[in-house]
Amino acid sequence: MGFSDKRLLETLCLLLCVALASDSAEVEETTTCSTDNFRCSNGRCVPQRWVCDYQRDCEGGEDEPQSCAPPQCNPNQFSCGQYVFNQSYCIPKHWKCDNVVDCVDGTDESGNCKYRVCEEGDHKCGSGLCVPASKKCDGYYDCRDESDEASCATNGTSCRLNEFRCRHGNKCIDESKKCDHWDDCGDNSDEEGCDFAPCNEGQF
Repeated sequence: MGFSDKRLLETLCLLLCVALASDSAEVEETTTCSTDNFRCSNGRCVPQRWVCDYQRDCEGGEDEPQSCAPPQCNPNQFSCGQYVFNQSYCIPKHWKCDNVVDCVDGTDESGNCKYRVCEEGDHKCGSGLCVPASKKCDGYYDCRDESDEASCATNGTSCRLNEFRCRHGNKCIDESKKCDHWDDCGDNSDEEGCDFAPCNEGQF
């Protein structure tokens, strides 16, 4: 073995030792996490506040166990009966009893659902749900597949049932923005017909 071959072999051995030492140090660093951190199964440490925050931070999802409390749904949402991470739990209220199962336990389509019996002239959605003829081309999507607003001569934009359609139909805003003392539509139609409390003395 020549000098150059021996030198090459020594260099390779040195690089291998450095790599092994680096791997060992990395394992040691991730074996134990500080008290304000949570240890994932792969050794990664994540902040404790990330546990049960409804976002998967550990590769295996250990930071979002089934024992986590369900999220708090908004007043305009329906809470499913069973919480499973990464599955629908808080759904729009108009998704309840629409003939499409969204909850993992099916509670949005069970219980006191009263489905409309199809009548002549009704529009039948892709899900099988029937909506009255008066709701076809009315500027709102009553069908989940939006088929009731397809090929309509209606001017403007069609909105979802949890949205408010501005007067000229050129804009949809979240229903919660109606009567919030702010002209979100631009034509003030979202602030008309509101039951605002009268101002007290000294208020404007």
